[in-house]
Parts: sequence; C-alpha cells; structure tokens
Amino acid sequence: MEEELSPFVQTDFSDVPKWEALLSEVANENEMGFRAYIKAVSESRFSGANPKEIIAAFPDALVVFVADRRALEKHEVLCVDGEDATAMFRAKVGDLWIVENHVSIGNLFFEELLEQVGEDGILVAL
Repeated sequence: MEEELSPFVQTDFSDVPKWEALLSEVANENEMGFRAYIKAVSESRFSGANPKEIIAAFPDALVVFVADRRALEKHEVLCVDGEDATAMFRAKVGDLWIVENHVSIGNLFFEELLEQVGEDGILVAL
C-alpha cells in the first residue's frame, strides 16, 4: 500500500520542527473525515531539488507534493503533476486531501485541478 501513497518530499531542511508540524497537519483528518494519503520523503538528496528532479525520482506517482521553504513557512504546499513537472500549483495544507484523493482515484485529472487555481497560484477549495 505504501508504494501507492503520494510522495511528500522535503526539499528545505532548515527547520526540522516546521517539517514535523507540516507532516502532522497533513496527517490530520478534516471535519468530514478526509485526509491526504502521503508518504513522507525526507532525504538529503532532495535538498533544493527542482520539480523535474523530484518527479524523475517517482516515475509512478500521479502527483508529488513538495515541502519547500514556502510550504514550511506559509503551509502552502507545491503540488506537481507526476507526468509534467511544469504543471504545478500550490494548495493549503488543509486542502491537500482534495488533490491527493481526487487524483489518486481518477475522479479528477491534474489538469482539471489546475483550472481551480486562483490568480495567486493557490488551489481554490472545491
């Protein structure tokens, strides 16, 4: 089952407590019982890695979540299409379940989620 989980890749290693807090927040179910099913990846080889490098490491992933500095500071996680490293947007941590759940079951394609991104580059909750 773990192979099927969406990678949640740490690329900023400057603040371990913030990374741990982010992971904890992602793991929490919301009031409707939904949460993102992710596999935390904290490997130094991804320090400062770009989206193309990251998705190359996870060729079977439909979506890859990136915990960069902005994610650690503002809880806006970078969501990258597993097939196209140029297709990406940010989602608030509490909305990651929308991306992960819908993409993993094929209810929505990544491209359809891109249509729900606001002018600020952040997914507008469905």
